[in-house]
Amino acid sequence: MGTGDPKPIVPKNQREFFYLVKLAIDIKHRIRTVLHLRSLDLSQIDFTGELPNSIGQLEYLEVLGLAACNFSGTIPRSLTNLTRLIALGLGNNWINGEFPSSIGHLKNLEYLHLFHCNFSGTIPRSLTNLTRLIWLDLSYNNFEGPIPQLFPNFSQLKYIDFSNNQLTGPIPSSLFHLVNLTYLDLSSNNISDTVELDTFAKLEYLDSLDLSKSGLSLTTTNSTPSSFRNITTLRLSSCNISKIPEFLKTRNELLNMLDLSNNHLNEELNPLCNLHSLRYLDLSNNQFAGLIPTCLGNFNGNLTSLNLQRNNFHGTIPQTFGNASLLQELDISHNGLQGMLPRSLANCTNLEILNLGHNFIEDAFPFWLENLPRLKVIVLRDNKFHGPIGQPRKRLAFTNLHIIDMSHNEFTGTLPSKYFESMHSMMMDDEDKSSLNYMHNDYGYYSKLQELRLGGNRELTGKLPSFINGTLRHLRHLRSLDLSEIDFTGELPNSIGQLEYLEELYLYDCHFSGTIPRSLTNLTQLISLDLSYNNFEGPIPQLFSNFSQLQSIDFSNNQLTGPIPSSITGLPNLQYLYLGSNSINGTIPPSLFHLVNLTYLDLSSNNLSDTVELDTFAKIEYLNYLDLSNSGLSLTSTNSTPSSFRNIRTLRLSSCNICKIPEFLKTRTELLEVLDLSNNHLNEEPNPLCNLHSLRYLNLSNNQFAGLIPTCLGNFNGNLTSLNLQRNNFHGTIPQTFGNASMLQELDISHNGLQGILPRSLANCTNLEILNLGHNFIEDAFPFWLENLPRLKVIVLRDNKFHGPIGQPRKRLAFTNLHIIDMSHNEFTGTLPSKYFESMHSMMMDDEDKSSLNYMESPTLPSSFSHNFKFKFDGFGWEAVLMGYGCGVLLGLLIGSYIIRRKEEWLVRIFGVKMRQNGKRSKKVRKKIAHTKSIINCS
Repeated sequence: MGTGDPKPIVPKNQREFFYLVKLAIDIKHRIRTVLHLRSLDLSQIDFTGELPNSIGQLEYLEVLGLAACNFSGTIPRSLTNLTRLIALGLGNNWINGEFPSSIGHLKNLEYLHLFHCNFSGTIPRSLTNLTRLIWLDLSYNNFEGPIPQLFPNFSQLKYIDFSNNQLTGPIPSSLFHLVNLTYLDLSSNNISDTVELDTFAKLEYLDSLDLSKSGLSLTTTNSTPSSFRNITTLRLSSCNISKIPEFLKTRNELLNMLDLSNNHLNEELNPLCNLHSLRYLDLSNNQFAGLIPTCLGNFNGNLTSLNLQRNNFHGTIPQTFGNASLLQELDISHNGLQGMLPRSLANCTNLEILNLGHNFIEDAFPFWLENLPRLKVIVLRDNKFHGPIGQPRKRLAFTNLHIIDMSHNEFTGTLPSKYFESMHSMMMDDEDKSSLNYMHNDYGYYSKLQELRLGGNRELTGKLPSFINGTLRHLRHLRSLDLSEIDFTGELPNSIGQLEYLEELYLYDCHFSGTIPRSLTNLTQLISLDLSYNNFEGPIPQLFSNFSQLQSIDFSNNQLTGPIPSSITGLPNLQYLYLGSNSINGTIPPSLFHLVNLTYLDLSSNNLSDTVELDTFAKIEYLNYLDLSNSGLSLTSTNSTPSSFRNIRTLRLSSCNICKIPEFLKTRTELLEVLDLSNNHLNEEPNPLCNLHSLRYLNLSNNQFAGLIPTCLGNFNGNLTSLNLQRNNFHGTIPQTFGNASMLQELDISHNGLQGILPRSLANCTNLEILNLGHNFIEDAFPFWLENLPRLKVIVLRDNKFHGPIGQPRKRLAFTNLHIIDMSHNEFTGTLPSKYFESMHSMMMDDEDKSSLNYMESPTLPSSFSHNFKFKFDGFGWEAVLMGYGCGVLLGLLIGSYIIRRKEEWLVRIFGVKMRQNGKRSKKVRKKIAHTKSIINCS
């Protein structure tokens, strides 16, 4: 418009807008200014309701801006009357339905902004009529189907954004003829097409290209050094690229943003150092290996963000990072980096985010980083940082810090409160300032979230009351607090309730005792609360009446008593409820079954006294994890229907007095992965369970199943890793079909009446780790042929009729991974060949009293020997225990067994996990060994 054109009228609110439209219609002959209104901008005015149909009578409009106005409904047909429109912006509204093809009548349109409008359906072909288009933005909608052949007539089009839809492929060839195109974004779609990257280089003036997560697979075999001469932004994340394009290996003075993350790149990185204009470089989630090139540290004077996380880099961090004076974000987490943190990082005075997590860095606490004035995020978690943290070296240290994560290191001593007294950025939420987003989603960090994570540092000590009064009182606006797996003593103080802005509170495995403090009722912003693996006792207090945002509660593995409080069952957004391993009693409140968003429910190992129809739990529609094992409940399944539990993935119903397999388990269920029906009274045919094709874990032990083992349980599916049929009444021979279960890792068919020989097809189960055949009537020779199973750790043959000489091993290194072998109470004869044990490296242990490695044999029982000592394992739920064996050369005798009570380190060497005698273990380890099985069931 020229300087003499009427100025746009901008209404200040909804009332003015509708008055203006009415004015234009009712008195258009009297007020010429409104009649000839050319530009109307209503953007970011918070309207409600639909756009009025009368808007179409402002027929002289050339520019109409309605972005972010909170309009809903559909686009009025009268909009097509505005044939003079050059620019139309309807973005960021709540418009329903399909894209109106009638917009194709607005043939003068040059700028069309329809982003984030909730459109569905396909992109209409009527857009081909808009031949004057320069700018087309349809991003963040629900468009589906292929991209139509829109482009042959769009000679002026410069900007296309189709990102964040559900578009499919292939890409229309006409797109590559848009000679004036400078911006193209097809990211976050479902385009299933394989394209040579250089095909996009035909778009000569292309300045910005984003194909990340588009569904495209890009090849770079024909890439040339001269491609993409004008490119400044290139985002190719998740494009299945296996080779760095050639044009990126030459000097490029324009490219300032490059994202090659989530691909399959594994070549040398040094050529990328020629990109001297780069400000942002993301190479995360690839397969780069070796040392981090020093040139990436001393990259250029422009680089502000470098992301190398989740690769295979090793060695030390280059000292040259200190020369990157403009560097603001550095993420080298999830690699194999070692050594010390380079002190030259202290020169990066612009650094705001530093993520070193999940490496093997060995160093003291980096107090010297306190001199970096802009540092907001430090992540040191899961390394080998060690020693005392010490007092800060300056009066105000880390003044801008928002997030610090030191969890899972080896720090010792107390945490100095003076650090937190000076962390002013953790004390307030400055909503007027924008801060950089955390570079990845490991912990759910957000740009202004205040977090303190110290969990996993077992050597940090002290009472929590002094810690709160001395430290956390300065952090009243803390949003997330993780002090889990720290050995506190005493009770959880009432002062925890002062942290009223907390959204996440993780205090699991902290040795707290006493009752749960009622002051938690002040933390009404909580989303996640975890107090598991402590020694809390007494009833669960009625805390949660005002906790409308709470999504996760974990009170498991405490000593809580009393009924399930009604305030828990009234939480509208609750998704995770873990109350297992307590002493909770009473009945289940009916309101529990109205938690419509609940997906995980664990009531196991309690003292509930109630008889419940199993299908009652099916009312919780989205439930995918249910554990009622040993809860005290008696479950009936008389009213069970085939359509129940459609979303269930894990179902644990051990010791629930069930007498009949529920009907829904007899139909094909594609989601169920874990099923535990052990310790019940089941005696019907188990054949229908073979329809559960997604099962990974099946436990039917300690029931009354009889007859032959169904052959389908052997040839079950390609997913089954654990099968437990112990302590039933099965008889006959073991099916030959077990050999087809190629993923099988654990097989327990002990304590039945099985006969015959051991099926040789078991040799095909190359993933097998645990094989328990004990307490049957199997008649066979020693199964030397099992020596070919590379992962076998446990063999239990005890109490059968195995017979004859054991014989020499058939290969030089036999049973190399074996931890436990029990051949006792059989009919073996002859001598025990020592060569078997010479190759059993996993049975060797480091005797702390001697300098050499020793086997588990012991001429005398240890002084700490106890027949009553037991470790309680998850998994199979075997109550038995680890057994060592006196394995000297015996002539004509059965190999006896005894239970060894040895130091914890013995278990560490065998299973690679740390356990404590009271049966509790760190939550991190518990998750890693959720399916680690107990080994021997001693009779």
